[in-house]
Amino acid sequence: MGSQNSGNYQLLREYPELLKTHLRAVLELSREFDVRVLVPMVTQSEDVEIVKECLVKLGAELGIYLHSQKSGP
Repeated sequence: MGSQNSGNYQLLREYPELLKTHLRAVLELSREFDVRVLVPMVTQSEDVEIVKECLVKLGAELGIYLHSQKSGP
């Protein structure tokens, strides 16, 4: 059985509309505010890629330019 943390992202893979709803709200706020997205408790790099791909796709749909700031090693 996987860890509870990895289950969080598994849930988002099974119900992608949950992730899209949250990210769409953040992107809408980014029209007026400087926002950043933190992806907490990641256990697999794939989890970050899923969130990033969704952000890029939604940003394009909403006409919002995204720039990536990579952090960490």
